[in-house]
Amino acid sequence: MSDSTPTPEESARVWDTRIGAYVNSLPMELRRDEAYLPQDVAAMSASAKVKLRRIYGVMDRLSAATEGYVACQRGCADCCRMNVTISAQEARMIAEASGRLAAPLATSREHDNREFLGQPCPFLVDNACSVYDVRPLVCRSHFSFDATAHWCAPERSTTVQMKLLRFSGARRAYDGVVGDGPATIKADIRDFFPPG
Repeated sequence: MSDSTPTPEESARVWDTRIGAYVNSLPMELRRDEAYLPQDVAAMSASAKVKLRRIYGVMDRLSAATEGYVACQRGCADCCRMNVTISAQEARMIAEASGRLAAPLATSREHDNREFLGQPCPFLVDNACSVYDVRPLVCRSHFSFDATAHWCAPERSTTVQMKLLRFSGARRAYDGVVGDGPATIKADIRDFFPPG
């Protein structure tokens, strides 16, 4: 990579290399845990909240293993200034943990990916997540595998198609818990918790 601003092509090569190195570094047990999450969670006789916590636990282990492979660092909150789609179940968990009431939504809401660009999440306080322990899956699974946070800045984040690692086992388990059909209510975190 050059000493100046990285080009999308340079960054794409870095993403490929770092994603591959990260995946190869994961212990086989952790890979299995993530891959079998849909079956494990479906077999649980537990509430949606408990099931989500099981998914979150595996994602937290995957997140801890990203050190050295991602540009993400404590205090970097660019990804907290973009759209953050969550489920109604996650909104209830955040409301319980934060003491804030979640707005009751009768239907899902979709937004253009630039609608909330640059607007902080309502739970971002001093560049830190104030509901970190119950942050939604989308936050737990969003990593920049670049060497720098250049493309994460809100003014640049939609100018390139960043390669993100899909945690398909966690995603399928999540959809199994919160639903993935027309009856499932999903919206931006700001729809559930309007700023103000």
